[in-house]
Amino acid sequence: MGFLTQLLHVLIDSTIRPARPHRFPKRKKQRFFPNSSRNPKLAKTGTGSWKSWGPYTRFPKTITAYHGTPSVANAVSIFRHGWMTGNGNLYGDGLYFATDVATAKSYAGSGGVYLKCVLSPRRVCHWTAGMDKQFRQWCVQRQVISDNSAKTAFLLQNGYDCLRQGNIIVMLTPQYANPTAWKRKHFKVRILGVYQSRDDRKIRV
Repeated sequence: MGFLTQLLHVLIDSTIRPARPHRFPKRKKQRFFPNSSRNPKLAKTGTGSWKSWGPYTRFPKTITAYHGTPSVANAVSIFRHGWMTGNGNLYGDGLYFATDVATAKSYAGSGGVYLKCVLSPRRVCHWTAGMDKQFRQWCVQRQVISDNSAKTAFLLQNGYDCLRQGNIIVMLTPQYANPTAWKRKHFKVRILGVYQSRDDRKIRV
């Protein structure tokens, strides 16, 4: 009788208590090292922390660059209202910076100022012959004129937010018909200070 009683209790417990769901073991997340030698698709170029894979280049987290403007009023407007994307730019539509102060001074002139900034680009393009070929094909498919404005659209739609051409860095932004009305602050550009072009003296604006 004792055995039958225990068997009855087991049967009753199995019918009343719900079965525990099967739990799969947790998968260990695979870490991705974009700037590490563990990623075989990225190869080190030059010195420092620059990594490149074809035309795609991953910047360091931040980079110091300079923007020259011919008047203090323009610098004040940038601080108050933000940046303006003009037309007819050399390498496409966007905000232009230089990695050296001398280039920024050449745009500012002796009576102008230059802004020292910190840029935080995510995906940078070095314009190569292969990229130019893809751009020409893209323009033919979309039936658009292959000008610098179309180059900006091509890069933005392919996931790039920055273009580097020598010592010039362009933070890509689309162009508007009324650019003055579309002044706005760029969250990837942080201004550190404003300096006079003639004597490198820091000024308040």
